[in-house]
Amino acid sequence: AAVKVVAVCLFVALAEYSGVSAFIASHEKNIELSAEHLDKIAKDVNEAGASWTAGRNFPGGVSSDDLRSLVSEHDSLDDTPQKAQTCDCSSKKLQDDDKNYDAREKWKSKCPSIVQIQNQGNCQSSWAVTAAAVISDRQCIATDGKMKDQMSAQHLLSCCSNCGLGCNNGWPRKAFVFYHKHGVVTGGDYNSKQGCQPYEIAPTTDYKSALGGHGDIQTPQCSDTCTNNQFKKTMKEDLHFGKPPVEVCCCGAKDQIKEHGPIVATMVVYEDFLTYKSGIYRHIWGKKIGYQTVRLLGWGTENGEDYWIASNSWGTGWGDGGFFKIRRVPMGQPSECEIQNAYTAPAVKHKKH
Repeated sequence: AAVKVVAVCLFVALAEYSGVSAFIASHEKNIELSAEHLDKIAKDVNEAGASWTAGRNFPGGVSSDDLRSLVSEHDSLDDTPQKAQTCDCSSKKLQDDDKNYDAREKWKSKCPSIVQIQNQGNCQSSWAVTAAAVISDRQCIATDGKMKDQMSAQHLLSCCSNCGLGCNNGWPRKAFVFYHKHGVVTGGDYNSKQGCQPYEIAPTTDYKSALGGHGDIQTPQCSDTCTNNQFKKTMKEDLHFGKPPVEVCCCGAKDQIKEHGPIVATMVVYEDFLTYKSGIYRHIWGKKIGYQTVRLLGWGTENGEDYWIASNSWGTGWGDGGFFKIRRVPMGQPSECEIQNAYTAPAVKHKKH
């Protein structure tokens, strides 16, 4: 008889933000993240013959505080209730997957959100931006392209009081709970005039308009009305509701992506990740500076190396048009930048017609 392999994903909870100090990452707060420093790291990475190419992603005048404000001090998936998520990794459904799968290729003609990259600006809002993106993708996929609305990261960022500390990090799983219990409105990018509540924080490419450096950023206040005066619906009319969030077991990540759409992961950010341009990322050079919440859209293998396809929220000027590949490892091995440690996803109410 075949040996039944059971994978256990242990999710550790943080009950209250008051206790979060015990879990703060030991990242280096005194690192000088100047453009010149990153140029040196990029040079070292490229000379090392890594599986990825490095280069400059940010303008020369960017400050260390600007760059540091892009990442969080905390792991945004630490809020998941403490329990073991188990699944049978020997089951045919989980094992019989494609060697390569890219949700963008499958859905981009019907769901424009799946190829869209938002710019979070000088705000540690990757938790909200990524959560809104994944809700948008999954709603569109569930309706076979009929629901193309971009959901509002701004609404989650400013109005989900249980989600965390706004521009000082939050938890995407709690954003999905908010989506289930209270609903989320539509909202496009900064200055887009799209949806009920468009994003209010200037992109990182416009530092003169951004809301200061790290520690100076104020989370925009919650509004109980649509902030876009060109939008025709009321906020109540525009609310979209989901089901309780999905607890994604470790070996079920591929199945979730293929069947329902992108999922949310979190990863450790090292200095060299700021310089990523193309290829399959793995940490080569530099110290840990924090965490980032990202969207997983697929997987593949290139030159014998397995990878995940993911998107970031630092705009299209970063990385490969805002997307990146990162090394994927078999179950049971330490994952690259902890990206395979935990996942979460929203469950949508809409069905394919």
